[in-house]
Amino acid sequence: SVKVVILSLLLYALYVQVFATHSLHTLRQAFLLELRDPVWWYAGLAIALMPVNWLLETFKWQVLLRPELRLPLGKALKAVLGGVAVSLFMPNRTGEYAGRLLLADATHNWRVVLATLMGSLAQIIVLTGLGIVGAGFFVWYVADWELPGAVQVWVLLILGWLGGVWLYLHSR
Repeated sequence: SVKVVILSLLLYALYVQVFATHSLHTLRQAFLLELRDPVWWYAGLAIALMPVNWLLETFKWQVLLRPELRLPLGKALKAVLGGVAVSLFMPNRTGEYAGRLLLADATHNWRVVLATLMGSLAQIIVLTGLGIVGAGFFVWYVADWELPGAVQVWVLLILGWLGGVWLYLHSR
């Protein structure tokens, strides 16, 4: 079955990344060395927040599917995690679509792809908006651009972002 193939590929990738390129002793030494660093807890926090991220992604995906398809939380979470697993082997998040399609009914394939695409687009819009704010602060405080040039760049970025928001809101 497809699930067995995905699991086999995942285990093989894990083996190649962990054991084939390094010895277990070398990995243990590197891990213990990293624990001495006072900021090791950042990695622990990131790992602890991964389930929260996947759950939020599941809720977002359920909302995007809702007009035509209602998936129970468990099935939607399996589809999202399937997308995460498949995306490890495919470029540019294309695995998300394939993984979610594997766990959805064939009659709803087009809706699954559309909801995943709209979710990705919404995420890009939010990240770009926050990036524009960060770029504005960078230009103003760090790069020390002259005021007219900084304002022109920021206005162009904001106009492009607002165009993306308009396209997103009018694409449904």
